[in-house]
Amino acid sequence: MIEVEERFLVTGRREAVWAVYSDHVGWSTWTGLGRVTLARAGQLELDGVGAIRAIDNFGLVVREEITGFAPPERLTYRLLPGPVPMHDHAGEVLFEDRGEATSVVWRCHFEAPLGLRTAMQATAAGTFRHVLWRLDQRMRSLR
Repeated sequence: MIEVEERFLVTGRREAVWAVYSDHVGWSTWTGLGRVTLARAGQLELDGVGAIRAIDNFGLVVREEITGFAPPERLTYRLLPGPVPMHDHAGEVLFEDRGEATSVVWRCHFEAPLGLRTAMQATAAGTFRHVLWRLDQRMRSLR
């Protein structure tokens, strides 16, 4: 099992940071990952449990199903089968107050083919760092 964990101190109070992060379609405007759509709405909340966010980066579409949604503290998801050479990917993102900022911890675990494990671990870590940095930039622009 491969594990990845990235931490970032994001500008802004937890409720505001959560609101931006958990707005899946809004990711299109700030993450730099490409076009993000909801392939399926959540069961009780639009972006909540059961929602499937589809991230389209130049035709490579990754789909993630939201499996846990506890505003403004925790979001969990699983990667659905698709073009990325990893499986059993489960992730969680935790939000904790730090005064006028929010500590965000993004972690996941997954399996990947033997020859791709190091590359997939580095890709996941880099993606998490990139998105969290962009989240901080987005929060700064909203101040």
